[in-house]
Amino acid sequence: MKKISMYRNKLMIKVQKASTETERNQASSGINRGKFVTTVILPDESRTHLRKLWQNEKNFMCALLPVLEYCDTQYPTDALFLTVIPVPPPKMRPISWIWNNKF
Repeated sequence: MKKISMYRNKLMIKVQKASTETERNQASSGINRGKFVTTVILPDESRTHLRKLWQNEKNFMCALLPVLEYCDTQYPTDALFLTVIPVPPPKMRPISWIWNNKF
């Protein structure tokens, strides 16, 4: 099981880095351990982890976040992520003022 750490409000995980094709083949077979590099867990990767967790541990996830019981989607954990960020059009935004000048 991989250890997840937190650094500056970002989830981090250690992964094995292989620079050449032979190192990748050896690392996949377990012969060469290689170097470990700490990388950030991206939102898409977090979503796939939560989806797998939802498939295996629905009862635990519902106890942890009761709102997931009422979502009627295949993966209720997707409600924790934004796929579209709504932004008002420029005509509807307030006027910016800097030193008594409009922008």
